[in-house]
Formats: sequence, C-alpha cells, structure tokens
Amino acid sequence: MNYIKKLSPFAIALVLVFSHCSKEQNAGGSPAVATSSIEISIQDFINEYGDDGDIQVLDVRTQGEYDMGRVPGAVLLPLDQLMAGAEVPFDKDSEIYVICRSGNRSMTAQSYMKQNGFSDAVSVSGGTNAWIAEGKQVEK
Repeated sequence: MNYIKKLSPFAIALVLVFSHCSKEQNAGGSPAVATSSIEISIQDFINEYGDDGDIQVLDVRTQGEYDMGRVPGAVLLPLDQLMAGAEVPFDKDSEIYVICRSGNRSMTAQSYMKQNGFSDAVSVSGGTNAWIAEGKQVEK
C-alpha cells in the first residue's frame, strides 16, 4: 500500500482512466463503441455519398490540388486558411466529411473543427487518392 502514496496524482488518474476504459464493454463482451467517429473508411464514405452525392464534403487541399480534380460537390477551404480562422461554409451541427489528398490534412482539420464546435466532422481515410483508386470520378 505504501507504493500508492508514492504515485503522482497524474499516474493515479491514468490508472483509473485505463481501468474504467477496459471495463466499458457491452453484454456481448465486445468493446464499447464510440458515439462519434473521427475517421471514416473510403468504402463507408462512398456508401454515404451514394448516387445523389447529397452530403457535405469539405476539401482542405490547396487550390491547385482542388482544381486538378475533386470529389463532386466538395467545397474548398484549404487547411492553412481553416487553421487561420476562415469561416467553414457548413453549419456546426451538420455532418461534414473532411477530405484531402491522402487523409493526413483532413485528420488535422477534423481535430481543429471538433475543437471549434463542429460536432460531426469526420475525416475521410485515404482522401481523394482513395476515391480515385476506387474508380470514382472527379469533378474539375
């Protein structure tokens, strides 16, 4: 018991958090599912996009990359402008799919957006490269 007194408050908090997380399982014994994902696979994105393309897609690549080809209907807001405080053209409570070239910048953008009140911002894994690799057409 003396070793517990030697642990820092931070270490104790970590132990408690990990202990709590490992116990969060449903009746079937599988891990609890997060209520809000930060990333979506390209296949799930394609399924969400559907035939009508009636979803909100924020492209955080550069203007030049965007002009070379984009997911149809994607709205451009380069990452550097987003991070500088530019206004996102979508409602904070709406589902927004954030896409870039490969998935790295969109993860950064998604994290920034979540921190700034965009509760349903989701990064598209693999980005526009994955979209093209799946045989999907781009808009120019």
